Order: sequence, then C-alpha cells, then structure tokens
Amino acid sequence: MKYASAIILTIVIFVTGCAHKVTGPAATAVKLRSSYSEKIKGDWAVVIDEGSTIFSRDIEVSSFVCSTHSVAFDSGDSIQVSLTNTTKNIFEEVTIRKTNPTIDDMKRENISGYVLISLDHFLPLVECRAGFWSDKCRGEAEIVLGIDARGQTGEKLLGTTAGGRGHSEGGSGAFCGNIGKIFGKAYQKALSRSLEELAEKVSNSKQIRKEKE
Repeated sequence: MKYASAIILTIVIFVTGCAHKVTGPAATAVKLRSSYSEKIKGDWAVVIDEGSTIFSRDIEVSSFVCSTHSVAFDSGDSIQVSLTNTTKNIFEEVTIRKTNPTIDDMKRENISGYVLISLDHFLPLVECRAGFWSDKCRGEAEIVLGIDARGQTGEKLLGTTAGGRGHSEGGSGAFCGNIGKIFGKAYQKALSRSLEELAEKVSNSKQIRKEKE
C-alpha cells in the first residue's frame, strides 16, 4: 500500500509540476571602469525606486522538458543592496533615500544632487533539454536600469540606461528541482553586469563631476 501511494505521489508531481522558489542574490563585487582615479566629490542622494526594484515573477519553463515546472522568483532586496554597495564606490558620500529630495531639501542638507535609479526592463528565460544521462537546463536574464541624475537646483545632469545579460547552465535535478538555482545564478550575473555599466556611466559623467567643481 505504501509503495502504491509513493508511485501515485510521484505521478502527481510529474504531471502537475511545481513552482521552485528562489530569491534573487545580490550582485558580486562590481568592477569600476572609470577614467578618474578619485570618487565624485560631494554628498549625493541615491534614490532607489522600490516600486520597480522589488518585485516577484512566476517564470514558466519555455521548453517541453520540465514544461510543467516554473520558477517562483522574488527579487527581495538584491537590487537595493547591490546599488548601495556600488554607489559607495562612485561617490565620496552617499545617502540612500526612498523619495527624491526637493530643491529646498538639497540646499538645506547641502546635498550635491541625486541619482534616481529604477528597473526599466527585466527579461527572464528558463529552458531545458533532454540529455544522455540527465536533462540539462539553462537560465537567462536581462536587466536594464534607468538612471536620472539631477543637480542641486534640479537641472538634469544625466539621463541614460545601463543593462546587462547573464546565463547559467546545469543539470535539471530530480523533478527539475535545480531550475530555481540555475536561474538565480543567471540573474546575479545580469545584475552585476548592469551595475558595472551603471558605475561606468555615472563615474565618467562630466556633467555630474562638474556639479561640485
């Protein structure tokens, strides 16, 4: 009886599949490619748009193999933590804020300006293929961050985007149980690469650097 129940349970799992939960990991150490040896002077506010940078997504496997499974992805605070660590390497002084400071706020608090960062684009992909000994899966992620930098009087200093792609591969695991881990690695790589481009564009911005000359 127990053996029959185990078989039935296995069949149910195989047919219905399940969602494999994964929380987005923060970016690894970001390489800063800058034409300047010193950080940007002044005390800058970095505003992280929580409405776009904290999100969840149900990612369905696009292939026939593992097609009944999905990745229940939650970004958590991965983007916020990663941006905080990255911008500390760009500016002399950084204050993380949830909302844009007003012109009066910046003058009163002697803030040099602010940089608003949002998530403009997120494209996930998980696909699997049958292998000789075991099934193989591939996760891909594309991330584009929006950048809007303003000076102390509200003038626009920089408006651009920074993007990155990442991928990871591995065995599907029992009941496709590894697809969440595989996608998590792809997401981390994409986030790291998008932050590298963000750091490069902000650090090398002549308009931002001129704000405190």
